[in-house]
Amino acid sequence: MKKLQPFILLLFLLPAQICSQEYQEILRNIFFDAEYFLMEESYPDALVEYQKLYTRGYKDNANINYRMGICYLNMPGEKDKSIPYLTKAAQNTTTRYSEGIFSESKADIDVFLYLGNAYRIVNELDRAIDAYNKYKELLGEKDSEMLAYADQQITACNNARTAMETPVYFIREHTGERINGTTSDYNPVVSQDEQVMIYMTRLKFYNAINMATKADGEWSAPINLTPQIQSDGDQHVNCLSLDGKEMYLNKEDNFNSDIYYSKFEGNQWLKSVPLGKQINTKYWESHACISPDGKELLLTSNRKDSYGGMDIYVSTLNEDGGWTEPVNLGDTINTELNEDNPFFSADGKRLYFSSQGHYNIGGYDIFYADRQADGSWGKPVNLGYPLNTTDDDLFFMPLGDGKLAYQAIFDDENIGSRDIYRFQLFDTEAEYLAA
Repeated sequence: MKKLQPFILLLFLLPAQICSQEYQEILRNIFFDAEYFLMEESYPDALVEYQKLYTRGYKDNANINYRMGICYLNMPGEKDKSIPYLTKAAQNTTTRYSEGIFSESKADIDVFLYLGNAYRIVNELDRAIDAYNKYKELLGEKDSEMLAYADQQITACNNARTAMETPVYFIREHTGERINGTTSDYNPVVSQDEQVMIYMTRLKFYNAINMATKADGEWSAPINLTPQIQSDGDQHVNCLSLDGKEMYLNKEDNFNSDIYYSKFEGNQWLKSVPLGKQINTKYWESHACISPDGKELLLTSNRKDSYGGMDIYVSTLNEDGGWTEPVNLGDTINTELNEDNPFFSADGKRLYFSSQGHYNIGGYDIFYADRQADGSWGKPVNLGYPLNTTDDDLFFMPLGDGKLAYQAIFDDENIGSRDIYRFQLFDTEAEYLAA
């Protein structure tokens, strides 16, 4: 009988062990799903999976907190939620981080870089600088590129302090609930007379291209143009021609982004078609803007001659009506970081764009540069705080000489996560107070 006792005990323990192994396999699969979504930059989906682990015994796991923090930091409107998770993760780091390994329980040292970005975004600049310096300390001298990036972020924090001492003056006006819904409305392009607005609305299954018109000073209910241009919901509006008869868009998937355009004929927009091979390449073409005279096309691309990441290029209209090979605008405009969303002023003499470089206060800032007598562009000027924030400021669509503009922003008072606003800019405080 005594010899049977270990065997009987084994019979009781074996099912529990099998159940435990099966449960661990379930958790492992959840982790791999989360890592896949993170790799695909599907941050909300990745967050859902990491949260499953967080609530199943991984609340104190530095790696899970680290990954959740990254997700929140890449979700506009929710970036501040990353701080408690990144702070928790920063308590247990390693210089030998194993990415994609379920058994990894520590965070990579770049958690301090992410934490610095998160603190910068919420304007806790001293804490941001402390986090960047901690990252530099742990990194040592082995990665000069990342050391330079951390130094750039510290400089941006110091620039932000300076910019906050001399704020610029503007009035912003919400475009109303006919334009803005409960999801996200963005990429507004507006005719020079402000009678037509085309913009994007994020719907449940696709991104819709909407058009609204103005009558008696009020915007109409929008019309969904997505069926007219025969988009599958993967095209985003970039700009309108000065006469409002041409619309430029980019069509993107996980592997490529190309520039398309559509013409307005009769009473509708025609099917969008891609621009030629000179414009669309194997590289990523993410934004295009036509000049007021229709003879120049600005576009952003990460072609092999870029200074780093996305650069702004210009193509000119040739005698045959086609576009020439785009030429990089050069290092006066482009930096080793990313540039995006170029727009012309109505007279074509001023260029507006967003950049992570130049005199920057964090993330993407909006800049302008004036055209010189020889046709080149002058030194970019930062539009200033708080028009620019310590987060990403993108798709600033100017009207006229740039004193009026439209932009979608995240704000606690929004109807949706991102709403469209009209901005009126002033040169002086006196002009602002008199408005």
